[in-house]
Amino acid sequence: MFVACSNSEEKQKAKDSLKYEVELVNKLTPSSVDFMTTLTSCELDGSNLIYNYEIDEDYSTIDEMKEKQMATLKKTLEASWKNNPQLEGTKANLKTIGGKVIYNYVGNTSKKIMSITIELDNL
Repeated sequence: MFVACSNSEEKQKAKDSLKYEVELVNKLTPSSVDFMTTLTSCELDGSNLIYNYEIDEDYSTIDEMKEKQMATLKKTLEASWKNNPQLEGTKANLKTIGGKVIYNYVGNTSKKIMSITIELDNL
């Protein structure tokens, strides 16, 4: 019984920490990532950490990104979660609550969405 309570408390602490991180990120939004990408918001939906971006489709449409860039972008994001020491705390908290990281890219004109999900179990 004590283990269950301890595990529950650990999950709640991890979730609270993630909620705090989301608040900090959202204080900095909107934030330009590069010439065509803007971070618009961050949220914790259940156990998933979601980053929402807007893409300036004057440079690349969501359809073009899906076709030409999605696989490369997913590998880059996975490498960042695997190798960036600044993400270790966030990654540990997400693993504690069984969460994933989801990146949503929305075209500023088409409103089409491209989503990339990062599973943290193997990173």
